[in-house]
Amino acid sequence: MSPVRIIIEQPNVFLDEEPTTTWELVDNRPKKALELVRSLAKSARRPAILSSFGKESLALIGLMREVGLEIEIAYFELGIVPEKHAFAQRIIRELGLRVVFLRPHNTTVVRGTTNTSLAYEFKLTDSSIRILGATFEEIEGAEIACGLTSSLTRSGQHPPYQWDLLFSGRRNSDIDITVGSLKWPTPIEDLGKNTKIAMPLLHWSDDDLLQYLHSQRFAPDMTRYEIANHALRDRSDKTTNPDHMSCCIRCLAAERGATVYCPKSGSEVVSFSGLREPEIFVSGAVTPAVMC
Repeated sequence: MSPVRIIIEQPNVFLDEEPTTTWELVDNRPKKALELVRSLAKSARRPAILSSFGKESLALIGLMREVGLEIEIAYFELGIVPEKHAFAQRIIRELGLRVVFLRPHNTTVVRGTTNTSLAYEFKLTDSSIRILGATFEEIEGAEIACGLTSSLTRSGQHPPYQWDLLFSGRRNSDIDITVGSLKWPTPIEDLGKNTKIAMPLLHWSDDDLLQYLHSQRFAPDMTRYEIANHALRDRSDKTTNPDHMSCCIRCLAAERGATVYCPKSGSEVVSFSGLREPEIFVSGAVTPAVMC
């Protein structure tokens, strides 16, 4: 296989940053990640990267490039706010990536310890994965989007996806606003008898990730991120961040017939659009089949 060419022309301060530590000499995490990718790819019939085109996704693409592996990109976007996906669309176009735009089979409600969100289920040959939608941030007033009119509920009867190996950018240091800690003990997990999920970045720190992207000359979307304390952090302005959306989902998350407060109208309404009974996730016990 010919190597994937990665050329991201996005001049910004990130590309001019000097490495902050000799991290590769301390734990050699990139080498271990490369060994994992290489060993698993040998026996995979149809591997894919689960990608949001965020910072971890770019690191995964970098690892695939280093081992010379051409691979499909499994990409899901709600597509409600186009400017939030402009960076991903540009990278897909400029790199000529082979992208499969995922279509959900079902939509469910997910509740964690501090937040409620929507999750989209994608069926595989003998299992399934779930991708949490954006964090729906509520504000008072007419400018907030209504979940009932924003096409947030998706479903379909299309065939299951046929990947037998999925690469995820999940890291133990990740904390999701809905489900909490994403810690997991092992970087490889069986989703079913025919599908594995691999997390080559599982033990990487924020600094590891920044260092690796710098070494590969990869510029993430710096309208979404900023560098703080040797890490890429979300900016306070979430305009271009696909993980955040100003939208109310109270009617979708409520039981059918329940009365909820509508921040858009400023009044109480009765919900007749509630989804099925919510799934409850506990921080630190979120399986790798759940993507955030």
